Amino acid sequence: MASIRKPSVDDALEQSSIVRHLRELLGRNPVEPASTDDIKELQNLVDEVIPAFHDTLNMLRPIEYEVCLLTRSFFSPSEICKLLGRSSSYIANIRRRILKKRYGIEGAPKELDTLILSICQPQEIL
Repeated sequence: MASIRKPSVDDALEQSSIVRHLRELLGRNPVEPASTDDIKELQNLVDEVIPAFHDTLNMLRPIEYEVCLLTRSFFSPSEICKLLGRSSSYIANIRRRILKKRYGIEGAPKELDTLILSICQPQEIL
């Protein structure tokens, strides 16, 4: 008897309508930044599939949390800049600040990606 494979958290995020929509925004010329509603929809999705995500990062400012949401949804720093309408230096500084504030590490912003991508306490996805 074959078991039916349930989608992983990563699959659920990558295949979601909101992540597809955000990727569509990135494909437009000129690129359109994400709306407040888009970010809220992404937050709701992440809260649903990774309940521990918010609790792990609840000490962050809203812009810092948005960077983490987009990072966890597999957007690159350059894509995050475009979606949030911010400069690369601004996003790099935010990423460094998150690394220090949440993890106590003074390091390169790239180090944050691995830590954010490791936050995963999946709900059963139907």
